[in-house]
Amino acid sequence: MEKVSCKCLGCGGKLGDFINCWVQIGKAYYSPVVPHDVLKTNQSGLSRTGSSGTLVASCELQDLACVKCNSVVAIQCISTPINHVLTEGQILLHLAKVKLVKRGGIVIQPTVQRQLKLRDNSQPATTSDDLEGDARPASNAFSASSDSMPGVYHSVEERMREEIQIQRRDINRLDNAGHQIVSAFDTTVVGIRREVKQLKDSLQMATGDSDHNSKRATTLEEQLAELRSRLNSMSEESTKDSPLFRSLEEQVADAMKSLESLMESMSAIANTTASVKSDLAKTRKEMSALRFELLSAKKAATDSISNAKQYATEVLGMRNELEEVRKELEQERSSAATAARSASKNAIFPSREIEILTSNIAKISSRASKVETLDMEMELMKGRMQRLEERKVETMTTTPILSTIKLHPPNQSIPSTQKQPTRSQTTQSPITVPSKRVATSQDRVSQNGQDLGQQYDEIPSSPAQATSMSDPKRRCGRPSSSGNSTPSSLVSRSMTRRSLRKSQVPKMPFRQD
Repeated sequence: MEKVSCKCLGCGGKLGDFINCWVQIGKAYYSPVVPHDVLKTNQSGLSRTGSSGTLVASCELQDLACVKCNSVVAIQCISTPINHVLTEGQILLHLAKVKLVKRGGIVIQPTVQRQLKLRDNSQPATTSDDLEGDARPASNAFSASSDSMPGVYHSVEERMREEIQIQRRDINRLDNAGHQIVSAFDTTVVGIRREVKQLKDSLQMATGDSDHNSKRATTLEEQLAELRSRLNSMSEESTKDSPLFRSLEEQVADAMKSLESLMESMSAIANTTASVKSDLAKTRKEMSALRFELLSAKKAATDSISNAKQYATEVLGMRNELEEVRKELEQERSSAATAARSASKNAIFPSREIEILTSNIAKISSRASKVETLDMEMELMKGRMQRLEERKVETMTTTPILSTIKLHPPNQSIPSTQKQPTRSQTTQSPITVPSKRVATSQDRVSQNGQDLGQQYDEIPSSPAQATSMSDPKRRCGRPSSSGNSTPSSLVSRSMTRRSLRKSQVPKMPFRQD
C-alpha cells in the first residue's frame, strides 16, 4: 500500500505517517487499519465517555490537538468495553481538520477499506448472513485496491497473507460488535438496578428527614411560646421603668451636644494651628533669605574694601612713577640745556627727536586720560557702598543687630583685646558695613587722582612747549648728572617701568553676589 503523511490543515504541521488504508466511522472520522508510529500531538482537555446510542458508547475518549496550533485534529480511545469494535489506543482522525499528502506534496483522498456507522439505528440482533455480507465487500475492496496499485507487494504470498490478516480482523470486529450489543444490554440492566437502589435510598432518607423535621417543628413551637412569655414580661417592666429611660435619653442628648461643641472647638484649634504653622514656615524662609542677603552684603563689603586698597596702592604707584618721570624730565631739560650751550648752531632739537618726544607725550596724555576712568570706577564703588548701607538699615528693622565691628586704618594695628566675631555669630546676626573706612579710602583715591591730573598738566603737550621748558631760564628743576640721556629715551624708560609696576599689582574686579 502507498505510504502517506498526515498534516494539520490549520498550520501545516506534520502529525505522522500512515498506510493509505482506512476504516471510515460515520462521515467525518477515519481510523488507520495498519499500525502506525506515535503521532506528534498533545492531549487537549479531560477525558470523557462516549455518548449513548453511538459506536463509541461507554468508551473513554481523549481529544488530541496539534503541537503547533493546538487545534483538535483526532480522538483517541483510551479504554473500550470487552469485545468492542474499537481497540484501546485506536485513533480516529477528523478528516475536516487534516489532509493526506503523498510524495511530491500532492493531496489525496483516503482509501476506505471498511465503513462503520457512528449511530446504530438497526435492531440489536444480527444474523450470520449479515455479518458475512459485511465481510465480503471488505475483502473485495481490499483486493481491488491492491490490484489497482501494482508493485507494492513483491509476491503473491505476501498479498494472500495480508488478505487473510485483514479478513481475520474483520471477523474479530464483527464478533466484537455482537459482544458489544450484549454488553450494552448488561450495562443497561446494571444501570437500572443501580437507579432503583438509589430511589429506595432516597425514599428512606426522605422519610427520615420528615420525622426529623416534625421533631424540630415541635421544639420550635415550644421555643416560640417561651419567647412570647418573655416579651410580655419585658413589656411590663419597660412600662414601669419609662421615666428612667427618659432621663437617660435627656442625658445622652446633652452629652451629644457637648461633644459636638467640643468637636467644633477642636476643628477651630486645628485651623489656627495650621495657620500658625504656615506663618512660621514663611518667617523661617524670610529669615533664611535675610541671612543670605546679609552674608552677600558682607562679602561685597570685604571685596570693595580690598579693591579700594588695591586701587589706593595702584594710585600711589602711579604717583611715584609720575614723580620719577618728572625727575627724568627735569634731568632731560638740564641735559638739553647743556647740549644747547655746547652746540649754539643747532639751538632746536632735530626733527626725529621731536617726533619721538611728541609720540611719548601723546602716550603720556593717553595714560593720563585713564585717571578719569579710575575716578568713574571710584564713584561707582561709592554708590554701591551707599546701597549696601541702605540695605543694612532695612535689615536692622526686621532682625536684631550685633555691635558694630570697628575697622582700623591699614597702618594702625588691631588691639589684642578686640576679638573678631566667630562664625556662628556672623551667620546668626547681620553685620553692619563700616562706611567711614571706605569713605576715607575713596577720598584718598580721589585726592591722588587730582594730584595726578595736576602733574599731567605740567607735562609738555607740544614740541614748542618742550623747547620752552628746555630753556634754562624757564625750567625750574635741578640739573641732572646724566647729560648723555635724551628726552625720548627717558620717557620710554619711565613708561616701561610704570607698565611693569602695574603688571605686578593684581586687579580684583568687583564681584556682585
